[in-house]
Amino acid sequence: MKMLLKCNARMERDGYGMTPLLAASVTGHTNIVEYLAHQPRTSREERIDALELLGATFVDKKRDLLGCGADVDSRDCENNTPLHVAASNGCPDIMELLVKAGAHFDAKNAQRKTAYELLDEHSSGHPALYPLNYITLQCLAARAIEKHRLPYRGLISEEMEAFIELH
Repeated sequence: MKMLLKCNARMERDGYGMTPLLAASVTGHTNIVEYLAHQPRTSREERIDALELLGATFVDKKRDLLGCGADVDSRDCENNTPLHVAASNGCPDIMELLVKAGAHFDAKNAQRKTAYELLDEHSSGHPALYPLNYITLQCLAARAIEKHRLPYRGLISEEMEAFIELH
């Protein structure tokens, strides 16, 4: 792509009305979208269209993954779940989609932060999601046990211990 632009290739629409920028957006090629969106000959309107299309494509792909049974509570090396990643990127709509698919709303990452705490760090003073709409009584109890350092290891099932440790 870079070589084509250096050779002054024109960014024309094809027979379907797609520019290379829109084509990259609809196929989810974020690196190409970023590169083309920053070109001087890309208009503000084209940038907005491309980013909206990229966002819609991202949401559709996430829905497809969830429909195929993707693990909504999987963890990365920093103990972040997909919910943490969506929150870090300021995407409450993706967070809501993940929660509806069964994501654990108040699980903590390696920095002991929940997804909604990360989202609050990126929001502009007003909450994008209300935690009490998503937190269960079991989660509140687990958080109280952790907060007050109540002894529980060896007194309850391993499943319950793991649940408390999430909080």
